[in-house]
Amino acid sequence: MRKITSSADAWGLHIRIRDKNACFKRLSSLCLSKVLGASPLWAHQNVKEWMQALKPDVPQAETNDVKTRILLVARELFSSNGFGTTTVRDIVELSGANVAAVNYHFGSKDALIQEVALDVLRPVQFDRQARLSAVMREARDGPPALEAVLAAFIAPLVYAPCGRDGGRLVVRLIMQMWVEPGLTLHKFITREYNRNARRFVLAFQAALPHLATNDVVWRYEAMRGMVMHLLANCDPRSAKFRLLSHDGFDMHDCRNEDLLGILINSAIPLMQRPNSLIPEALATTRGGVT
Repeated sequence: MRKITSSADAWGLHIRIRDKNACFKRLSSLCLSKVLGASPLWAHQNVKEWMQALKPDVPQAETNDVKTRILLVARELFSSNGFGTTTVRDIVELSGANVAAVNYHFGSKDALIQEVALDVLRPVQFDRQARLSAVMREARDGPPALEAVLAAFIAPLVYAPCGRDGGRLVVRLIMQMWVEPGLTLHKFITREYNRNARRFVLAFQAALPHLATNDVVWRYEAMRGMVMHLLANCDPRSAKFRLLSHDGFDMHDCRNEDLLGILINSAIPLMQRPNSLIPEALATTRGGVT
């Protein structure tokens, strides 16, 4: 067992000194919270009561494991309040662990963030790989159905695990990453996502053989951004649809299968548009991958 030489106070001070962008991260988290319709952890007067309300509902057998408790609590707090705003002390207070346990199991807050990201994002990636492989097997030597490729990409997000209040953890986590661009996590996650992204671009090229490679890439990125934005607005903390519609329109209680159908139908016109979205001088490759 690794010997812990620093005290809890020294470790907490170390984290605060290391975080040179704390003010920016807090401001970014506040802006995101306004979008999602929630206030960040540090804005609550009764922090302990609010943190207790966030405690995940997990079987007692699982919560007996200290590392699992820390991970469950960290993924809730990181996805809801941001990486910079959430402190190690917030995590240990809610998980019932201590700072030394976080240091022992993960080594640092940055390492904990990376493990949480893997815990949330990798199941989505594995699900996408399995679904896309099934679509390509079914297509055999012919082009895959566009709707099937879209479903393979979008469904894992729609059916991803939710937090205590029903919000999709993977969507919240990705949104938090967008507003905290200085994270060392970005390069790590980009590598994880690029492995699947290339496979999907090739699948969309097979489904849309008349389009240039660069045009397919542009549509893929536009579709990906649209799906993430709409899923963020479907979060139970968001009031965006109600504010825009003025008639109580809400997507919070929409069934997953219905939401998946809406997202696919929204993406099809973008992907199928016959005319190129990229100027001819840029879209120079047709019918293949370079």
